[in-house]
Amino acid sequence: MQATLEGARLEGSPSARGARRLDLVRGASEVFAEFGYDRASMDALAEAAGVTKATVYAHFSSKAGLFEAVIRHWLVELPAPSLPNPAGGALRAQLNAVARELLRQAAHPAALAITRMLSRSTQVPAAYLEQWYRRHAPHRQHLEKILSHCSRCGSPSLAASQFLLLVTGSPDPDVPVPADDLRVAAAVDLFVRAYADPDLAGHAQPSQGVSDV
Repeated sequence: MQATLEGARLEGSPSARGARRLDLVRGASEVFAEFGYDRASMDALAEAAGVTKATVYAHFSSKAGLFEAVIRHWLVELPAPSLPNPAGGALRAQLNAVARELLRQAAHPAALAITRMLSRSTQVPAAYLEQWYRRHAPHRQHLEKILSHCSRCGSPSLAASQFLLLVTGSPDPDVPVPADDLRVAAAVDLFVRAYADPDLAGHAQPSQGVSDV
C-alpha cells in the first residue's frame, strides 16, 4: 500500500507531470506534421503518445491548446544564428557565412517540424506565426550591414530581403522549397555580380557552394 501511494505521489509530481507533457507534445508533433491541425484527431493524438484521451485533456484543455504547445516547443528549439560581428571581409565570403547559417537553421529538426505543420494547417495562432516569420530577422539585419558597405547597392534593406527570398522563399507559400547548396550558390553569385566592387567582381569565380569562401 505504501509503495502504491509513493508511486502515485511520484506520478503527480511536477517533474513527472512535465515529463508527461513533453511526451504528449512530442507525440502530437508527429500527428500535426502528418495531418495538420485541422485533420488531426484527439484519438490520433492520444494514440501517438500512448495514452488515453482523458490523459491528454488532463494536461491540455483542447486540441488548440496542445497545438500551441507543440508550436511553442519547436520555436524554442530553433537554433540562434551564429553570425560574425561586425561584418567584414570579401562580399562572397560574407554572403556565404549568412547562407551557411540559413542552411543550418533550415535543416534543423525544429524548422522541419514547424514547416510541415504550418503547411498542413489553416488555423495557427497569429502570435506564433509572427514569431516564425521573424526567425530570419537577425540574418536580415546582418545582410543589411554587409550590403551597406557596397557602393553599388542603393537599398541594403531591400537587397537583404531579396537575398533571403532567393535562398529561402517559395512562389507557392503552401509548398515550401528547401534551401540547398545549389540554390544558395546561385543567390550568392547573383549578388556578387550585382554589388561587389567592379574590379573584384570581374575576377570572381562562380561559387560551388556555401563552403566556397
